[in-house]
Amino acid sequence: MAVYPLKSSKFTTLIIGKGRLSANIAEHLERSKSRFHILLEPNITDILNFEMNIPLSIPSYLEPYSHLCSSELPPVNKPPHFIIDVGPGLPGERAGIITDVTDEFPNAIVLTSCLSCTASELYGEIGLDTEVVSFNPLAFLMKTPVMEFAPMLAANDETAKLTRRYFSALGFECEQVEDRVGLVSPRILATLINEAAFAVLEKVGSAEDIDTAMKLGVNYPKGLLEWADEIGIDLIVNILETLQSEYGSERYRPCILLRQMLRSGWVGKFTGKGFYQHEIPAEWEM
Repeated sequence: MAVYPLKSSKFTTLIIGKGRLSANIAEHLERSKSRFHILLEPNITDILNFEMNIPLSIPSYLEPYSHLCSSELPPVNKPPHFIIDVGPGLPGERAGIITDVTDEFPNAIVLTSCLSCTASELYGEIGLDTEVVSFNPLAFLMKTPVMEFAPMLAANDETAKLTRRYFSALGFECEQVEDRVGLVSPRILATLINEAAFAVLEKVGSAEDIDTAMKLGVNYPKGLLEWADEIGIDLIVNILETLQSEYGSERYRPCILLRQMLRSGWVGKFTGKGFYQHEIPAEWEM
């Protein structure tokens, strides 16, 4: 497979997905003065609206980038170097749209979220000559300085080098790890948050007590349950469910409190309520 050469930060990115992570990534790319386009995946409502000649809906948190959003691929004369996939769904459900995009841009490297699958797993679904790399999308959300990434098992030697240059150009210190679900920090953080949720469920302490103990006891910058609200209960449950499915281990079973909060729509900062009450940011209001 041929790949595009990267010079400095002169690259183009195509983001697939219309969730909150897409907005976090877009914010970082815009701040880095990087060229990008967002491919919105239509849901059932969007399809029905299209049939009724109603314009495609754009989530409020993506409104600042509405001029860069569309339901169509960018022109072929402006091909992306990297395709970032942070859409919902299992690899088998993601394969269709990713295959459509890589058919159009065969030289682009696909960066897939580590939260729901490995790079090798997604590659097994789409096949062809596509180069796939797993990465940690929470680095954009949490604004951490380190980016973990993991090329698929069958990746060529150049893929890791180009991926490292890409994330380095975005201001990250890069760490290449093994291609596993959750990579390193998302896996550990989700497991710790799960244990903290069990502690709340079992009335070991309040959310505030547990977070204070972690911040003072191990010098965490935020409490685990504060991080849960920041990341989103939906993403935490998704990570845990994927880990449990991958390894079959009981230790990754999501706490029933997390499941109940998710069923109640208490996702965290995004909805105004999680383990804590939050004022919903103006750009997130529906």
